[in-house]
Amino acid sequence: MRLDADKDLQPAVVLVHGIWMTGLEMGLLARRLRAGGFVCYRFPYSSLRRPPGYNADTLADFVGQLAPHHPVVHLLGHSLGGRIIELTLGRHLLPAPGRVLTLGTPFAGSHIARRLARQPWSKVLLGAAAPLLLTAVPRWQHQRPLGVIAGDQGLGIGLFFQGMPKPHDGTVALEETVIKGATARFTVHTAHLPMLFNREVAALAAAFLQTGAFITKPLKKRATVVEPAPGAATPCRRTSLFNLK
Repeated sequence: MRLDADKDLQPAVVLVHGIWMTGLEMGLLARRLRAGGFVCYRFPYSSLRRPPGYNADTLADFVGQLAPHHPVVHLLGHSLGGRIIELTLGRHLLPAPGRVLTLGTPFAGSHIARRLARQPWSKVLLGAAAPLLLTAVPRWQHQRPLGVIAGDQGLGIGLFFQGMPKPHDGTVALEETVIKGATARFTVHTAHLPMLFNREVAALAAAFLQTGAFITKPLKKRATVVEPAPGAATPCRRTSLFNLK
């Protein structure tokens, strides 16, 4: 793990990838967030081999190493990564404040995972992540404000699974991303993996992490607040470690 002492006053974002991924696919999103004044760090973990609890504890340790150097650490999770973040907050009181943003996270469980779980070879595809993907988190009960971005462009493996709820992003249904207690929510016309490369998603992510609300900038000069975040904490300036190049 590596600190960038020259960026100690910038806010940090820890990027937590989804199942079957490594976090490298979040590189373009990280680059765009860096342009918005954030220092981004990839949290690599084994989604298939390591139990969710182990990954959550490791993420807490990761943030703990950042905290002495950077008073604000935001957490951004794609898909399963959002569930890992939620589990982490349920098991640990993290030492640094910050917001949480999830992209296409199935808080209500995954229809595709439930269908796969019926197959004898499901352990190969779901691995240790199965408990998180087969269960629901009905309410966000953590102090950190939560922003949710979901996609509704139904292009992906969901097309091959009978009964997939619509609309969906090709992998996760819109209704599966719903969780009570979220501070703000936004739907973008994009698919599950492509949302990581979507410029609008990056702009919305930066806005929420900076202000606690999703803000768009139309052709008019005045910015429009799409979904306010009442009571959101005032952002502090900070940094991170484990730099994502």
